[in-house]
Amino acid sequence: MDTYITMTAYGRNAEIALWNAEDKLIELEQLWSVTDPDSDIYAVNHRDGQPVNVSEETAELLKNVGYERIRLEDPTVQLDKDMMLDLGSVGKGYAGDLTAQVLKDNGITSALLDLGGNIQAVGIKSDGSPWRLGLRDPFSDGTLGVLVISDQAVVPSGNYERYFIGEDGKQYGHIIVHVIQDE
Repeated sequence: MDTYITMTAYGRNAEIALWNAEDKLIELEQLWSVTDPDSDIYAVNHRDGQPVNVSEETAELLKNVGYERIRLEDPTVQLDKDMMLDLGSVGKGYAGDLTAQVLKDNGITSALLDLGGNIQAVGIKSDGSPWRLGLRDPFSDGTLGVLVISDQAVVPSGNYERYFIGEDGKQYGHIIVHVIQDE
């Protein structure tokens, strides 16, 4: 998924559960890669608008997209000609959900997954307290605040790691918001 991933789990089957979770992530990467010629997404992107049979996981994820130009009729996906998919914005989040479920299915009730900044908590910490996540201050080496979570996902983002330099030489964050004010 072109990112660093760390997973921590607690419990009797933690080691096996983590191996199963890693296998699931590898499987999802193989399904959703835009550069792997054997992936579902690569096939959809390179079929010139023709329908493509896809996996159950891919079909479920594309149901959440909502762009009218994507036609989904299980188990096929079809795009308009010259259109391409990239699941980078939602793929890691959905992969976190599916990986957390693998851990739960293996009896894990306490785990923390970090899929390149997408944080997925399974239950609470092994000591019974909620997970505490520090939010990095983008303007210093400090912490901006702390999120207290249990059994949920958090996806913070900032322009200090993902950005681009425009033609005008200025740095722009990877999230661009256009605000329209009522007249």
